[in-house]
Amino acid sequence: MSPQTRASSVVIGVPMRDLDPALRFAVREAEVLGCRLRIVGHEGPDRGSRSGAHPPMERALRTARALAGPSTAVSGELHPAPTLESALRAQADARVVVAQRSDLGALLEGVGRIDASAGVPAVACVPPGWHTTTVPGPPITVAVDDPGTSRHLLGVALNVAAAHRLPLRVVHAWGLEQPPGGHRPSEAALSRWSHRIVEELGALRERADVFVNLEVHVASPVQALVGHSHESSALLIGARRAVYRTAPGLGLVTRGLLHQTACPVLVVPDTPTSALHPGAVNGNPLGGHP
Repeated sequence: MSPQTRASSVVIGVPMRDLDPALRFAVREAEVLGCRLRIVGHEGPDRGSRSGAHPPMERALRTARALAGPSTAVSGELHPAPTLESALRAQADARVVVAQRSDLGALLEGVGRIDASAGVPAVACVPPGWHTTTVPGPPITVAVDDPGTSRHLLGVALNVAAAHRLPLRVVHAWGLEQPPGGHRPSEAALSRWSHRIVEELGALRERADVFVNLEVHVASPVQALVGHSHESSALLIGARRAVYRTAPGLGLVTRGLLHQTACPVLVVPDTPTSALHPGAVNGNPLGGHP
């Protein structure tokens, strides 16, 4: 199916204070995933219609089309609701909604207002000054918490890495709080944890030809993952549906990463969406269950 006829899309909200990094990321994802880029703007309460000039939207469209070239369809639309909330609601089967870090607060508020029964798209948060890297680029990094509940996230990460033709770095940071006088986990415990992650990866790797490197750290998760973000094309983290839909429910690790990483962070809800759950790659929708 061609990019022009496929239903799914990358959606980005404007205006933003530092739009270009988010646009570069959104254009890259649209090209890699083979879908169109939809740019959503806020028309404001003083606009009686959606006709007429809208300078932020016009600039965003010009920039996106210059970056993408003729092979990727780019469209724009104005909504009366706040920009990022409109982007989240703009299309039920959007693959990913892209936001710039300076608009993170508005993004979290928009996510929190989505009804619990509604589909939640993946959300990418792009740091200021981010640029695409040269080919071949650094790996995709995925943060794994409990391997028993991470199959969905690992499947997404494998497919994202395959679509980008990049290796995958799987990172688990063992950052359990210990009582005074407590001891770090034993080598045997770390080995068992690694083995469980490898087992989850084993069944999924048959679907994607991706080089995978597993790292288990005894360190603060935020510290370890922020460090890895300096040598990653993107960082994937999971979000349980029950807490993902309310901004206060996002954990401290997730919030820390959204504010501090050097690369874009892709927050993946744990319920299947039409776009970012394990399935086919190489130009086909990332659909299907693990």
